[in-house]
Amino acid sequence: MGEVYLVEHASSGEFRAAKVMRVRSGATDADLVSFRLEALSLLNLGNHPMVVRLFDVREDGRDTVLLMEYVAPESGCTTLQDCIARTQDYNDRLIGAWSVEFCVGMEHALACGMAAHRDIKPGNLLVGSSPFLKVADFGLALAASQHPAVGDDMPKRVSQLQWLKSADGRLICGTPGYIAPELFAGGKASPQSDMFSFGVTLWQLAARSLAPPYEVTFGGDPIEYQRAILKKAHSYAVRRIDSPYFEVIRRCLAPDPGRRYPDFPALRQAIKSAAKAAEVGAMDFMVAPGFRGSFEEYINRGRSYLVLGRYERALRILDQAVKHKPDSPEALVAQGEALIHRGQFRQAVRAYESAHRLNPDSDAPLTGLASAWLDIGNTAQARAALDRVLARHPANLDALLLQARIMGAEGNNRGALDAVGKVIAADPQDWRAHDYHGRALWGLGKLVDAVKAFGTCLRINPLAIDTRLALASVLTDQEDLAAADAEYQRGIRLFKDNPEALNKIAVHMAEHGHAKKAVELFEAIADAEPDSRSIMLVNIGNAHLRLGNRQSATDSFQRAIETDPENALAHSRLGDMESENGSIKKAAAYFARACTLEPENSSYQASAGTAYLQLKDYDRATMHLRHSVELLPEQPLTLYNLAVALLFTDTEDAVIEELAKAVRIDEGYARAWYLKAQVEKHLGRTADATGSARRAAANSSGLDAHEREGLRTLLG
Repeated sequence: MGEVYLVEHASSGEFRAAKVMRVRSGATDADLVSFRLEALSLLNLGNHPMVVRLFDVREDGRDTVLLMEYVAPESGCTTLQDCIARTQDYNDRLIGAWSVEFCVGMEHALACGMAAHRDIKPGNLLVGSSPFLKVADFGLALAASQHPAVGDDMPKRVSQLQWLKSADGRLICGTPGYIAPELFAGGKASPQSDMFSFGVTLWQLAARSLAPPYEVTFGGDPIEYQRAILKKAHSYAVRRIDSPYFEVIRRCLAPDPGRRYPDFPALRQAIKSAAKAAEVGAMDFMVAPGFRGSFEEYINRGRSYLVLGRYERALRILDQAVKHKPDSPEALVAQGEALIHRGQFRQAVRAYESAHRLNPDSDAPLTGLASAWLDIGNTAQARAALDRVLARHPANLDALLLQARIMGAEGNNRGALDAVGKVIAADPQDWRAHDYHGRALWGLGKLVDAVKAFGTCLRINPLAIDTRLALASVLTDQEDLAAADAEYQRGIRLFKDNPEALNKIAVHMAEHGHAKKAVELFEAIADAEPDSRSIMLVNIGNAHLRLGNRQSATDSFQRAIETDPENALAHSRLGDMESENGSIKKAAAYFARACTLEPENSSYQASAGTAYLQLKDYDRATMHLRHSVELLPEQPLTLYNLAVALLFTDTEDAVIEELAKAVRIDEGYARAWYLKAQVEKHLGRTADATGSARRAAANSSGLDAHEREGLRTLLG
C-alpha cells in the first residue's frame, strides 16, 4: 500500500509505524479525497486495546503519512499469519481468546462509524508483543484501491492485496481466498462480508494451515484461484476439521450473508458458548467507550483533524487540551492554528502569545503570532513577531513565506516575489510557496502569471482549498466567470463530504460575485446537515445582502432564530440590520441578546456597547465595551468608544487611560489623539494636549471636516 517505516519518537523513544502513502502521477483529486476520508474514519476509532491506533496524520506535498501504533514481534511472530505459518504453540483456549478480542475490536469500529474492514485475514490481525489481538488497517484496503500508491501489476502471491472484478464489473478490494461471495454479485462490503473473511481466518487458525477451507490449490493466477474458491463457497463445501469452533466457522462461511451471525456481539457469544461446551476456558472483555490517551496524543489527534480539514472538531479537542494543561506551549500553538482556520484571529493571537511566554526560544509561537496578526490586518505587529524569528533563523522556510505574505499586505509585491523565490529554490515542491507566488503576482496585476502559479500549487496539492478559491477570484477578476465557476464546482466535488469546506467555498462565492450559486450551496449543506440549518440561514442572509436584497436577508436571519433561538450570530446580524436602518433601540436589544447567548464574544459585546452609546445609555455602554476589551484588548475603536462612554460615567483620567491604550495599538488613530488632546486641555495638561493634538494633525485624513476645524482651533 506504499512504504512502511519503523520510526522512533525523538523525545520519548517510543517506536511507531509510519505508513507513507505515495501518490502516483495517475492519481486524481478524488483519489486523494477518498484516502483522506478513510484516514479520517481510522482516526475516529481513537484508542482501543483491540485496534491498532492511528496517532497522527501528516502531509508531505501530495503524499500522506500515517503514524500508527507499532506492534513488535514476539518469538518471531507479529501476526496470526506468522503464528499459523511458523509455530504450533497455541491451543483452543488461545484461539477463543483471539476470536473474542477480534469481535470486541470490530464492535468498537462499527460503533465509531466504520462501515466494514474489507480485508480481514491473518496478516491483518496482530498479536506480537501486545497483550491483546489488535485489528490492523481498518478501511485502508478501500483507500488503497482508490489510491494509486498501489501498482497496477498483478502480484504473483496469493497473500497480496488484489483488485478483482465482480460479476457486474465493479472493483473489489480484498485478498483472494478471503473475499465473501456476495461481493462478486455486486454487494457492498458489510459486517457480514467481514464475518465471512474471519470465518476463513478462524478455520486456518484451527487447522494450523494457511490453505483455504476448501479443496482448492493456487495455480499461479489469483483471479482463477478466487473463482474456484467462490464455486466451492457457494456449494458450502467447507473442509471438516477437529475443532470446538467448527460449527461457528461453518456459519460464518455460509454463502448467504443472511445465514451468518447477525452481528459481532452474536458471533462473540457463539465463540464463548462453543468454548464452554468443549470445556475450554473462555474469557470476555469490557472496554469503556471514548478516547483515552496521553496529553501529547490529544494534541496529535487535534492536529490530525486539522490536516484532514475538520477544523471544528480539531478546535474542540485542542480547547480541551489547553483547559487540561494551560501551561503547554505545544497545545497552545495547535489551538492557535485551529483558531486561525476557524477565523478567530484575535483569540489565536492570545493563544500564541501565551505559548511564546511559556517557550520564548521556540519559533512556532512567533510564526503563528505573525500569521494571526497578518490575518487581522496589523502588518506592523506581524512583522515585529516575524523579525524575531528571522533574526535567529534566517533560513526558516515558514518564516520566509510569512515574510512574503507581509510584504504583499504592505504593497511590496516585488519584495514578496523575491522572498517566495528563495523558498521555491530551496524546495520546489512546497505548495505553499507557489500559493504565495500566485498572490504576489496577483497583487502586481499579473493575472495570467498568477493563474499559472496557482495551477502549479494545485498540481502539487489539489486539496489546497484556499489556493483554489484564490484562483477563482483571479479568474473572476479576468471576467472569466465560467472558469471561476468551474473551480468552485471542482472544489465542491472534492469536498462533498466535508461540510466545513463546502461552507467555506460557499462563503467565498457569496463574497466574490457568485452569490446566487452560493445560496444554492448553503441550502444544500443545510439539507445534508440539518444541525447546521440555522447557521446556513445566516449565511444565506449574508448572500442576499450581497445581492442587494435586504428584505430576503432579514427574513433569512429571522428564520435562523426561529430554527435555533440560541443562534447568537443571527441575533447579531439582525442587530446590524436594525442599526443600519437607524432603529438603534431594536439593534441594542438584538446585540444584548447575542451577548447573553455568547458572553465571551468580544465582537457582540462591542456592538452592544456601541448601540447603547448611541442611545446615551452610558452605564450599559460602559459595561459591554469594558467586557469586550477585557476579552480582547487589541481593539482601538472599542477602546475609543469606551473612552467616550467614560466621559459620562467616570473620571477624565480614566478616559485618558483608555485613549492611551488605543493610540498605543494604532499610532495613527487621529480621532483618539484628538479626543485625548481635548480632555488633557480640559485638565490643564497643556504640554500633553499639544503633543496629542500634533499627532492628530499628522494623521488628519482620519478626521471629518468638523473635527479638522476643531483641531485647528485647539492647536491655536
